[in-house]
Amino acid sequence: MGWESRCLTLLCPSTEKDCRAKWARFFTLNSRLTAKTSVFIVMDFLEHDLKTLQEDMQEPFLPSETKTLLLQLTSAVQCLHDNWILHRDLKTSNLLMNNRGQLKIADFGMARYFSDPPPKLTQLVVTLWYRSPELLLGAEKYGREVDMWSVGCIFGELLTKEPLLQGKNEVDQLSKVRCPPTNPSP
Repeated sequence: MGWESRCLTLLCPSTEKDCRAKWARFFTLNSRLTAKTSVFIVMDFLEHDLKTLQEDMQEPFLPSETKTLLLQLTSAVQCLHDNWILHRDLKTSNLLMNNRGQLKIADFGMARYFSDPPPKLTQLVVTLWYRSPELLLGAEKYGREVDMWSVGCIFGELLTKEPLLQGKNEVDQLSKVRCPPTNPSP
């Protein structure tokens, strides 16, 4: 069994075919190169990240496009959570998209396994504008809710083309969470 199969089996102990289909929401491992102290993983090329794509668009996504993107995102996040993995850095620049409208989650550098009860984890994760209130308040034990908060922030950004809660620091971010702007218009 190759490295990819072992990795996928660990994450998804069903049949290899089901596992490959399930984890295709994140990556297709094409190759792995090992150097003395580094491992390089070669994955599919996706043409866009969602943040840059939105910056280049004149109008926000259509409601039907937003719905499709959000469905793909929530499905991928559910897959992570079903396998006890927190991404902990969901944001539009970590969502890659190809020209066929397929969305994939990227950048698993902050991802961690979690459990019930939750383990002690650092609160210095997630880009400030996508950080949940419990992380802003210093929680060391948390779970799925931190990723779901980020998904909600991404949803708002898909509608408005800009981050909803743009705090300058943690205190400012908390005040924006507590008193968000009224009637954000797309």
